[in-house]
Amino acid sequence: MQLLPRAFSRTSQTFAWIDPEANMFYVDASSTRKAEELISLLRKTLGSLPVVPIQLKNQADVIMTDWLNEGNIPKNFSLENEAELCSALEGGGIIRCKQQDLLCDEIKNHLLADKFVTKLALNWADSISFLIGEEFALKRLKFSDVLQEQNEDIDKDDFAARFDADFALMTVEIKQLVP
Repeated sequence: MQLLPRAFSRTSQTFAWIDPEANMFYVDASSTRKAEELISLLRKTLGSLPVVPIQLKNQADVIMTDWLNEGNIPKNFSLENEAELCSALEGGGIIRCKQQDLLCDEIKNHLLADKFVTKLALNWADSISFLIGEEFALKRLKFSDVLQEQNEDIDKDDFAARFDADFALMTVEIKQLVP
């Protein structure tokens, strides 16, 4: 019976990166709750940790809606084929698009009918694909094959060296993505 409590224990890892030059703190977590747990643990450990989410001039949904309405995607970014549109009206509905041309007339009509973009799949510099949400958090980050192949020369059995190389590669790319 002493083994029973251990039989169902779960372990997980949450990685974080502090970039003192940019005054940024990045958390690689599967959910906002996991990220908040890590930040809370750091605050408890350090006594304080004055971090706040990135502050935008406009709301994220307004920015992303403008990108689709105007076709005005920032430099080095391209649209993928996925989005979520929500009605500005309460109870007005949600539209989830996958494998859809986001600049087509059908999507434009939804935007004209008072829908806002709350999630948008983007690609940055042909190296990182991700989904950005209304809280402007990046989710489902996927690095391109070309980028991942840069560390192919490192032995896969050397987990520490591989982790260090992959983490270094990730931080360089993320730092360029979120200057």
